[in-house]
Amino acid sequence: MKRTRCYIIIISLAFCLFAQGQQDIVLSQQQFSKINSNPAAIGTSNYINAHLFIRKQWAGFEGSPATQAFNVQGYVKDYRSGFGLSVVNDKIGTNKVFSMKFAYAYHLQLAEDKHIALGVSAGLMSRKYGGDIIFGDPETDPDIITMANEGQLKFRENIDLGISYVAPKLTLGVSATHVTRPFSKNSSWFNMPLQAYAFGEYIINIGQHQFIPRAQFTSVFSGEKSDSVGMMETMRYQFEAGGTFVFAEKVWIGAHYRSDDGIVALAGLSFGNLRVGYSYDIRLGKTFKNAKVYGSHEIYLNYRILIREEETSEISPRFFE
Repeated sequence: MKRTRCYIIIISLAFCLFAQGQQDIVLSQQQFSKINSNPAAIGTSNYINAHLFIRKQWAGFEGSPATQAFNVQGYVKDYRSGFGLSVVNDKIGTNKVFSMKFAYAYHLQLAEDKHIALGVSAGLMSRKYGGDIIFGDPETDPDIITMANEGQLKFRENIDLGISYVAPKLTLGVSATHVTRPFSKNSSWFNMPLQAYAFGEYIINIGQHQFIPRAQFTSVFSGEKSDSVGMMETMRYQFEAGGTFVFAEKVWIGAHYRSDDGIVALAGLSFGNLRVGYSYDIRLGKTFKNAKVYGSHEIYLNYRILIREEETSEISPRFFE
């Protein structure tokens, strides 16, 4: 019991000290729905899609992160626009982050089967500190006073921007989340860092099957000042690369490597309009010394409603959406 409580306190302490560097949620099956990292990557199929992700990170570690993410998105031909809604609940230790945002993407037609989408999402997020233990010296750390007196529940605005290029076999995208971060005057423990993404995926047809290699680069501007770079904000990077085999659009298996984290294995099945997927993160190295920590589990559910039978030149239907 004492050890378990100690682990919870360690996680809560880490959250308090490094909350301003807290990253966006990490999903191992994000290729199915990129709305949380790039609002321009919506409305690229002939379906209205509802996606649900349920993730448990560092299984076996008491108080480890748990994430639930739900979103729904679709394309409206008359407006050449994609619309979406995303809801995320993220918990680590005794701390919770909840966000809700609406996304919009306008599709600029470049050719019969190619387009560029410009996207924006806006909403609110809240952070709740649920612990009863305050670390630090209130006299020297103003954030401690904020957490103790005001920090039980706080709200702030959230705006993301993105652009994507979609062709029959190729998709590219760049985006930034929490773009209001540099202008925010919120307490540092509540600030989400400005985060930038770049991703690409390519479809290789093999008869009735497909192989889809993909890569993503993420940069997090932590907001912490570094003596070595003067007034510049320090940055952290993460890179992912891998691929997925899709068999007759019914079964898929894949794997990818995530730097500073580990290897992800994933698989899934399609039952008509319902798709079910599972992924397991195999960690490389120890998360916490002397703590028994397993990998991360993630369940993915998707239900699709066909909005038109014919394929049009307005968009390029994708398996991963």
